[in-house]
Amino acid sequence: MDTDQLLAFQRVVRQGSFSRAARTLDIGQPAVSARIQALEAQLGGPLLTRGRRLGLTALGASFLPFVERALETLDEGVKSARLSQSHHRGRVTLAVLGSLAGGLLGPVLVQFLATHPEVECSMRSVDHEFVLQLLADGVVELGIIAWPCRDAAARELTSLLVLRERVVLAAHPRHPIARRAGISVTELIDGLRRHATALAG
Repeated sequence: MDTDQLLAFQRVVRQGSFSRAARTLDIGQPAVSARIQALEAQLGGPLLTRGRRLGLTALGASFLPFVERALETLDEGVKSARLSQSHHRGRVTLAVLGSLAGGLLGPVLVQFLATHPEVECSMRSVDHEFVLQLLADGVVELGIIAWPCRDAAARELTSLLVLRERVVLAAHPRHPIARRAGISVTELIDGLRRHATALAG
């Protein structure tokens, strides 16, 4: 079973005749008939009803969707290979912190793929240490991590873009901090330190 046989079967069904199928394939009608017969021999039965009107047998009707799918897949593969050969197809692999995957990167990827459908994207949502490991091992090319990063694995990394995100401090309504109009980072750290000391004592 080869592509020429599948294509001949598909064209005969679409065109409704062997002669019209032969013209679209730019081959002779005997060649189309030979391909269909070879296909039928491999499947063990007739695919088409011959007579005044060409039609599909039960075997042909059940086989046709798979033929269509196989030819479409092969066509996509050829297009992909040609785009890759001409450097019009790319691949992006990245890892991102789980907390940023859905809210930040997800919508960005959707927009990117809408305008660059020829690019294959692969994203992994993992914790900070695993992002570093994936980058170090070359599994992904890009990563979004917390920065600055003092981890030894980050020494070989190059920072391409630094995103600044507001951090929201939430407190219970009855907590003393909730009654304040504002609090500095230094005050917050001192308060956390005092609270930790009090719990330890």
